[in-house]
Amino acid sequence: MKPFMGLMKKEWKLGRKSLVWLLLLQMVLVLITYLLGNHYHLPGIMFVGIIPLLLIHILMVPAMLLTLLNVEGKSQLWLHNPQSSILLLGSKMLTGLGLHLISLLFSAVVLVVMVLSNEKMQGYGLYEIGIVLGVITVISLVIAVQCLLLWVVYHALAKFPQIKNIRWLIVIILFFGINYLLEFIQNTSLYQALDKIARVTIFQFNSFSVDMTEFTLAGEVIDFSLLTFSIDTIIFVGLFYLACWVFDRKLEV
Repeated sequence: MKPFMGLMKKEWKLGRKSLVWLLLLQMVLVLITYLLGNHYHLPGIMFVGIIPLLLIHILMVPAMLLTLLNVEGKSQLWLHNPQSSILLLGSKMLTGLGLHLISLLFSAVVLVVMVLSNEKMQGYGLYEIGIVLGVITVISLVIAVQCLLLWVVYHALAKFPQIKNIRWLIVIILFFGINYLLEFIQNTSLYQALDKIARVTIFQFNSFSVDMTEFTLAGEVIDFSLLTFSIDTIIFVGLFYLACWVFDRKLEV
């Protein structure tokens, strides 16, 4: 446990500067939209700023993960690190997730304040906002796992001079191949049958609109299967372990 915590501390030191800049950027954007809204008497302007901020967090985990990978990849010290690839890559993934959650929490607090101050949005509460944040985080993790695997494969292929110059093409093909396989699995009759088991109901925002005087959100109640969600989780955990296995082949970064 101590080696893993040491890795986490190292990754946090590498990533905290990016987090600080991101939080400052969010603060500036919120302040600008707040001042514009007050000056022109357009309360909906603040929502125009905060909603894109929330959506940008979909790319937060993969962006932080790739940043941490590239920063350490330049030194290649990890090639001689005695820790397992699961600890090395897992610490980067968890650090990216932690930075994502801290940044997302800031946007969430601003959104909660705006929702509570808007009389036409009193029907939305912490539960609905929490669902939105959870969906954003899950999507970000899914993208991050794929980015990790593609990054590892890309650098692993550098060991083969014959294909080194076209490895980008192989990575693109792999990306579409992974997503085609996932879609194929999800469209099978077995998966569709399992998708009807253990379904739970959640709230989902599906659109928003802004005019000169107000901001409105539209949403609907949807349900999804905990069973197939678990299956999807196992698949992406498997992709993470595959990335670790390739990583252990000693990358050339």
